[in-house]
This record gives sequence, C-alpha cells and structure tokens, in this order.
Amino acid sequence: MKKRFVFVFVLIAFAVVLVGCGSSTPAAPTPHPGQALVETKCSTCHGLPQVNNAKYTRATWESTVDRMVMSGMQIPDDQKALIIDYLAIRDENK
Repeated sequence: MKKRFVFVFVLIAFAVVLVGCGSSTPAAPTPHPGQALVETKCSTCHGLPQVNNAKYTRATWESTVDRMVMSGMQIPDDQKALIIDYLAIRDENK
C-alpha cells in the first residue's frame, strides 16, 4: 500500500512539473475585423501612412467615413461600422 501511495505521489508531482513547463508566451491578440477593411477599402484612395497618422474622435471618424461614402466608397453599413469602430478604438489607445 505504501508503494502505491509513493507511486501516485510521484506521478502527480511529475504531472505538476510538466504543466509548469508549458509555454508562457501569450497568444497573439486577434486583430479587430475593421483593421483589414481599413487596409483594403481606405488604401484604395489613401496611403496607409495617411490613415494611420490620422487621429480623430469617434464622431470625427463617423463624419469622415460618411464623407468617403458620399465620395464614392462602396461599402455596406455593417462594414462601415467596423471601420469606424476600429479607427476610434485605435485612436483611443494612441
């Protein structure tokens, strides 16, 4: 019985050590879906540095994107909302 207890204890200790040896590198965060839209839709008329250097409030991004739609950008409302959301969040974190 004592041998069985020692064996189980060693087995548990080994499992704990293996779990502790797991990767400590966190997974890369998932990019915001609006980022890809900005890179594809906005870059057809503007260079990405121009878009990336702009820093506006959410309200200003809303009016700016609306102006781009009036100028001919073809985009459904759900994608427009994702672009505005991405740009506003990005600028809040700058």
